[in-house]
Amino acid sequence: TEEIRLASLSKVPLAMSILKKVEKKEINLTDKVFLKEEHLDQKFGELWKRGAGASLTIEELIKLGLQQSDNTAYQTLFAMLSDKEVEEVYENLEIEISTASSSPLVSPKSYSSIFRSLYLASFLLEGESNYLLDILTRTIFHDKIPAGVPKNVLIAHKIGVFDRADTAEKVYTDCGIVYIPLRPYILCIFVQDAESVAVKHMALISKMVYGYVNLVGGRE
Repeated sequence: TEEIRLASLSKVPLAMSILKKVEKKEINLTDKVFLKEEHLDQKFGELWKRGAGASLTIEELIKLGLQQSDNTAYQTLFAMLSDKEVEEVYENLEIEISTASSSPLVSPKSYSSIFRSLYLASFLLEGESNYLLDILTRTIFHDKIPAGVPKNVLIAHKIGVFDRADTAEKVYTDCGIVYIPLRPYILCIFVQDAESVAVKHMALISKMVYGYVNLVGGRE
């Protein structure tokens, strides 16, 4: 139940905000965007290496932000949104923006509302919701929730890493939808520990949950 700042996990709500602008026909996925120096971020991802002035489509930026968790793609897309547009997506989710930190705080339960919103198409239309979920089934990260699920089962998920000020240990997160046929479920896991230990625990929890849901489904 512990809450952390949204950090890297905010890339999914960001993409939802961008897709809302696409729905409203204010922008197109094929529109070109130029990278700016102030948006280059070396902390996560490789896009920063292309340097200021590099041109990408909005669709390419969304895919890099979600599939590779690229920070430069995130910063570039975030600059396209007004405060109101950012707030709009959170108002439709079970995530409150802390007045103390001006930053969204999430627990595993509240973050699951993002994937539930996409699955039910409650913020975006069905086409745009499924578009984002499809992108999230093609991430490059396979060592957390996916490690506990058979490879033939689709998973739409987003990983994250959060630095805590009170400890050297980071909080590692993974959240998504596991598409067991006729019985898909949402799983969100936050673990504070060394990365190798956190990854091991997350894979084990994922395996246990998958085994339980699969077993219960097989009995009916």
